[in-house]
Amino acid sequence: MKRDILIAILGLLCVFIDINYIGFLIVLNLMVVLVCAAFPFMKKNYIFFLLLVVNLALYFNAIDTPFEKPELWTYHIPALANATYGLSALIYASGFVAFVPLAAYICFLYSLCVVACGIREKFQSLR
Repeated sequence: MKRDILIAILGLLCVFIDINYIGFLIVLNLMVVLVCAAFPFMKKNYIFFLLLVVNLALYFNAIDTPFEKPELWTYHIPALANATYGLSALIYASGFVAFVPLAAYICFLYSLCVVACGIREKFQSLR
């Protein structure tokens, strides 16, 4: 759990480093994790799977049509458009660096789920 806490903190620090695109993506995933962690029946693997589905939906929205077409669902909300752009940039960067950025991002998402579920269990045990 200590390794997961460290990875989650390092990933969340990226929000302050680059708020333009990757920061919006990290904030979006953090919000999804916090909402899902509020429900006691959601296990960390379910939350992680949901995060992967959300990120894949954003990515396939980006590659399905060019960015010049604003009628897509993500482009009505600027933060989602930025998150989509950040995810596609992360995936393109992974293609050039042997999937290291993408693997680090997926590791961050899993660590975020572990930490959120661990905090939820601590709060439930205090009751």
